Amino acid sequence: MNVSKVKNKILINFEKNILMKKERRYKHITKQLENLLTVTDPSILRMATISTLLYNKMKGFSWTGFYLLQNGELLVSTYHGLPACQKLKKIPAFAGQP
Repeated sequence: MNVSKVKNKILINFEKNILMKKERRYKHITKQLENLLTVTDPSILRMATISTLLYNKMKGFSWTGFYLLQNGELLVSTYHGLPACQKLKKIPAFAGQP
């Protein structure tokens, strides 16, 4: 086997390993969310739980959270991370809206 084929095989195995680790992490996070979301009922508490868990478990995100659509504007709701724009104007084609 030549060097190029060995490098490709190592790279493919490395990428598969990373994907398997991500898949396990995502499954673990999903399971945590399923368990945590059975404890609270109001939507705002669930959104706070989701944004907290994702912010602490997902590397590379500087912000996790939710915007709520109210009176044609997106208003920041529960989130974790860097300061966010508190109000966004509704974009006509945003999220399938006419």
